[in-house]
Amino acid sequence: MYAEMKVAVIPTEVPASRREAVEKIVELTNLRPGLQVLDVACGNGELFPLYLAKGVAGITGVDYSSEKLAEGKKKFTMPEVHMIRADIRACKFDRGFDRCLLVDALPEFKDLGQLIPRLADFVKPGGRLMLAHSTGKPEQIMSAEELGKRLAPWFVVDLCTDEGMYLVSAVRNDIPVPTAVPGTDKK
Repeated sequence: MYAEMKVAVIPTEVPASRREAVEKIVELTNLRPGLQVLDVACGNGELFPLYLAKGVAGITGVDYSSEKLAEGKKKFTMPEVHMIRADIRACKFDRGFDRCLLVDALPEFKDLGQLIPRLADFVKPGGRLMLAHSTGKPEQIMSAEELGKRLAPWFVVDLCTDEGMYLVSAVRNDIPVPTAVPGTDKK
């Protein structure tokens, strides 16, 4: 009920041309009450109302654009929403997340080899990672199948397609895999 009230006050701003695909992506992420969500490259939080409608306990959005974050912070003033200006590859969190989504922003990350281990660090064992592009496969991004293979050390991929939408969905292994911190010799 509370989540429904928030969505009524803050409608989604996903453009109509992408809305059906984005709603499908969020549905496939299996959000439910009580989960903690990390939205990578969240922009102004356009997907947050969809998460809140599912009753999630908290949303942490990370983006590098101070302008987009400023827009989002004006709209999302509730205590369960946190928006951070940062490069996700440099972030450290004091807890893991049940769901991590990167939607419609894959082309912004030139080196997925650095990004994937960092995202793996943020997802709790048993949590889900969703990498998606609602308008199909971006030209400069590897195939969904290849991206799925790169997730293998940390995740079990359960959905992988670049037909219609570009989707790679995976569940975090229960066995933590130490990853090197970029720029250091430490694991």
